[in-house]
Amino acid sequence: MKRVLAVAFLLAAALVPREATAHPGTGLVVAADGTVYFVIMGRSVIMRIGRDARLSVLVEDERLGLPHHLALDSAGNLYTISDAERVLWRVSPGGQITQVMRGSIGTWGDPFAMDAAGAVYSITEQERSRIVKVSPAGAVTPFAGGPVGYADGPPGQARFGDLHFGAMHIGPGGLLHVTDRTRLRALGPDGSVSTVPTVGVELKMAMGMAQAGADLLVADFLARRVVRVGSAGASIVPGSDGLLASGVAVGPDGAVYVLDNPPMATCVWRVSDGMRSKYACVRLRPAGALYTVFGLLAVLALAVIMRPPPRAATWIIAVLVLGLLTAVSLGIATSARLEGFRPVMLGLFLAAVVIPAWERIARWRGAGGRRAAQ
Repeated sequence: MKRVLAVAFLLAAALVPREATAHPGTGLVVAADGTVYFVIMGRSVIMRIGRDARLSVLVEDERLGLPHHLALDSAGNLYTISDAERVLWRVSPGGQITQVMRGSIGTWGDPFAMDAAGAVYSITEQERSRIVKVSPAGAVTPFAGGPVGYADGPPGQARFGDLHFGAMHIGPGGLLHVTDRTRLRALGPDGSVSTVPTVGVELKMAMGMAQAGADLLVADFLARRVVRVGSAGASIVPGSDGLLASGVAVGPDGAVYVLDNPPMATCVWRVSDGMRSKYACVRLRPAGALYTVFGLLAVLALAVIMRPPPRAATWIIAVLVLGLLTAVSLGIATSARLEGFRPVMLGLFLAAVVIPAWERIARWRGAGGRRAAQ
């Protein structure tokens, strides 16, 4: 019974997400003066790259939650939504934060966009395939979509996939674009939906977007590139191939900036005339010292409880090896980072299942050998 309870606990701890940090954000914008702002996955921070290319922290505040997306107004103010509290925050160029509205907007890293009048477009927590419009006063009205599916047409008939991992962008004329996994969708002022053709390029996981003149740039995360979509079709932006692009922005000089997500880092690249250069790179911190310490203590405690010394040493080694293999394999399979002690807890779960099974096989083989000897 003790082992069954321990296995159940380990499985729950391994599978229940701690925070919405399993996917990177699309938050990358460039102000009119050339200042670059971007988010870092898993941190309550917005970074700034000045015109002198100097990297600094614009703001770091727990009230921001874990910012995933950014919007920029004509005055140079940034907007982001805290992932848990559903608060829309305004961040001034000097780093001062102000609450704009609370509730009825996306949560846990859901995409959003804001128009010139201050209205916010996002998705509902209950149906992540339904887009709503929130007025500056906080009034919520359905805009388009419904149950998960795929269909163009009027607002009530249009269907989207799960939009949580995508982004929203408002371009010239107030046209709202939404990345719908492998599709790019356009919504008119009345909420009518159409699919933007990407002839020549197949999107694999479209995320962030940016306006480049009359064209739209799309960060294709799984394909590791940025795609330019225009009236003549779609093409890959030269110099963007090979980047785990989740966000994209265009500077006042026409240069393309790409938010890249290599292992344990968040980087910004500048792409111009087919050449790219690393503009800034920030190494990611562990999920938190207390969380990591708690994970290590859990490993030791459960090892001693379930396998008293001296066999605890073998148990701990097996746990760490299985945890490492689990983290690497899942990271390769999902292109995601598993933070904190979730990989260790997954390893513990596997060890709790694999080691007893191995011991039973060993006992069975030993018993068979003894019978044969007799």
